[in-house]
Amino acid sequence: MPRPNFFIIGAPKCGTTALSEYLRGHPSIGFSSSKEPHYFCTDFEKFRFANSEAEYLDNYFSHCSGQEIAIGEGSVHYLFSDTAIQNILEFNPSAKFIVMLRNPVEMVRSLHNQFLLNLDEDVSDFMEAWNLQNERSRSNRIPPLCREPRFLQYELYGQLGRLTERFFGCVPKNQRLVIIFDDLISDPLQVYLNTLEFLGASDDGRRDFTAINTARANRSKALARFGHRPPGVRTMNMVNGFKRLMGIKKLDILPRVQSWINRLNTGKTQYKQNDDRIASMLKETFREDVSLLETLINRDLAHWLQ
Repeated sequence: MPRPNFFIIGAPKCGTTALSEYLRGHPSIGFSSSKEPHYFCTDFEKFRFANSEAEYLDNYFSHCSGQEIAIGEGSVHYLFSDTAIQNILEFNPSAKFIVMLRNPVEMVRSLHNQFLLNLDEDVSDFMEAWNLQNERSRSNRIPPLCREPRFLQYELYGQLGRLTERFFGCVPKNQRLVIIFDDLISDPLQVYLNTLEFLGASDDGRRDFTAINTARANRSKALARFGHRPPGVRTMNMVNGFKRLMGIKKLDILPRVQSWINRLNTGKTQYKQNDDRIASMLKETFREDVSLLETLINRDLAHWLQ
């Protein structure tokens, strides 16, 4: 069974979906049938949909031939997870990691909007949700459909310097690639070529880098419950058992239905940009952490806080 050898580990809302789709189209690269297996997040059980390594490989990589130069997946919560990176290294000590980072002032606002879309958050006002962090850390005011209350600690999730420092402490330099979201926006071709070089793949001539996964909002929460809640382990096992029984290598009916419902049920949203008060608060909150990140990646990020 083909095994992944590279992982896009987050952070969320930093361009991981776009890069995943670009790489998926490369003829020498295999990518998981679902972008975010989250199999190695053993501390986020509600995001995992395989009970074993065999199920993980069968569920997400059975379509790969094994002849690909690189095979990978992209689970955005791996960077935040306390267990994922070590679990990946135990699975494949030579695995390559791609981490994508963004100005946390922008990222946490976008993350809040994404959690509203996925029904993990139910407070639509960002500042109100931010001010609930202490109460939620004591397991109060948790949305009924929230799969992982830790995700609602927006300040902790936005500390990309701290998370990157922990990541660097586990993964050798030659096995990691850091991508800044600003670069993906300003020069996606160069970012793509750098990524291919890191993975050992040649340029396939791609020059279309259409924006993917722009900010969206639900029209109906009822439809969103189905569209944004993937099937559990038991359902996935039943589907895969049926595939094996019938000799079917690929059966994507349920994901296709969910994808169709999501497209029907969501529309672009223009969530409020940071007003001066919120922007100033977030910049001061993340100032020290951004300084740490600058040191770690040897790059001036002062414009994030101006």
